[in-house]
Amino acid sequence: KVEFASSFEDIDSSDVLVKNESSTNLSSSIPRESVDYIFTDPPYGDNVPYLEYSKIWYSWFNEEADFENEVVISDSSERSKDLDDYSNLLDDVFQECYRVLKKGRWMSLTFNNLDLDVWDALVSAILAAGFEFKGCLYQVPAVISSKAQLARAGSPIGDVILNFRKGDAEEGDTTASDNSSVKQIVLE
Repeated sequence: KVEFASSFEDIDSSDVLVKNESSTNLSSSIPRESVDYIFTDPPYGDNVPYLEYSKIWYSWFNEEADFENEVVISDSSERSKDLDDYSNLLDDVFQECYRVLKKGRWMSLTFNNLDLDVWDALVSAILAAGFEFKGCLYQVPAVISSKAQLARAGSPIGDVILNFRKGDAEEGDTTASDNSSVKQIVLE
């Protein structure tokens, strides 16, 4: 039987805590330096319009999708979500990841996009938060997912899995990582 926690503090006596909130601000639910590992799959720029695809789910649950705060680039005429919006929201997300992760612990993420400006927004946000780049690899999919089949033409198949570490230094005292190695791997 799975035990659900009602708050972060209850996790010791429960198996899992499920929250549905923006990763741009987790301060009300996750304390500073309390997470052992982060695995994330951030939005791929403009490759997948996540909320547009899930609009039917929102209607079933009688909820409204928060298109204004979605971390995405969109050419939709109904909203203006450009690279700057995407970059700014990624900055907020990875600042929060850095805040909640314990010192010396790891964050892994999976990502794909052919646009180097989108990659630059992602990597810049992660490095600006204070993470150190430790390595990455290209993961070829065993099968082509429905996501890849629905993505616009020219979207890459498979993902790059990137690994970052939060240093042991005090906040604000981290050594900036050189993102040239990340860019070289992406280009290859």
